[in-house]
Amino acid sequence: MRLICFSEDCAKKRQGAKVRELIPVGSIALTDFLIGLGILLVFEGILFLGFPGWMRRAMKSALASPDSVLRLAGIISAVGGLILIWFVRR
Repeated sequence: MRLICFSEDCAKKRQGAKVRELIPVGSIALTDFLIGLGILLVFEGILFLGFPGWMRRAMKSALASPDSVLRLAGIISAVGGLILIWFVRR
């Protein structure tokens, strides 16, 4: 677990360690979540930047799909992501 300082005194005690005041993190879980969210946004942005027509068609296809198909795709994606995280963290 990383120690996070919220005062200058704490940072001085840690001999110039970086002070993180914007995101009070008690464990690495929130940091990992925010990094993952950032990576997701980067990839999504790259797809929209590089392939706008394909992304437009994909969104139209999602709008035309029934809720059950979208729910199934969502649960498969979520479970796949959890399995990937489990393998990486193991």
